[in-house]
Amino acid sequence: MKKIIITGFAFAALLSSCGGAENKIESEEAKEVKHEEAKATTVEYATVKEGSVVTWMGSHLAGVGAHHGTVTISDAKLAVTDGKLENADFVIDMTSIHTTDFEKEAEEYGKLVGHLSNEDFFNVANFAKANFVLTSIEPIEGEYNSKVTGNLTILGVDRSITFDANITITENEVTIASQKFTFDRTQWGNEYNKEGTEGLSTDYIISNDITVSVEATVAK
Repeated sequence: MKKIIITGFAFAALLSSCGGAENKIESEEAKEVKHEEAKATTVEYATVKEGSVVTWMGSHLAGVGAHHGTVTISDAKLAVTDGKLENADFVIDMTSIHTTDFEKEAEEYGKLVGHLSNEDFFNVANFAKANFVLTSIEPIEGEYNSKVTGNLTILGVDRSITFDANITITENEVTIASQKFTFDRTQWGNEYNKEGTEGLSTDYIISNDITVSVEATVAK
């Protein structure tokens, strides 16, 4: 029986429709994480609210056969000092991989989620968690108010990425809503049926690109 195959995530990437290639980002070597020391004015947030997810889209070449879904942000630790987000560490539960393409009761749902979870893609049995740790943030003007840089860990591989987001800080919670952006899954060692694989029919070639966006709310 033919497998259902797609690009996977998900740090989250999250976020979810075709056409995110205009926001293609290039990852770099992981950067040093410098956690700022807490001050008298530092406020910590660590309660992840329901609906905090990375939304993903993956497809075969040229966007054909696109699949969509989410993974859940399960834990977070944020520190805000004098109204500025200084430290942030997010945990993405890879066992929560979900597709919105099929009803959960459908056979196709189980096949797709099972394939994403196995060793071809995210090897959830051995890498149940992905992480994103903030390394720097700077204010920007325009549609988004912040440029966010941090280390994304998938399959045990750390790579630095930068994307734009709107960050809203109140007394009780921090909300982050990122742009939709695209990255190359092979830079994290996810090479299943990648572009350029010799001897493989084009019907089975999967785009290296994963498109994601992030929506997260973390309360005290």
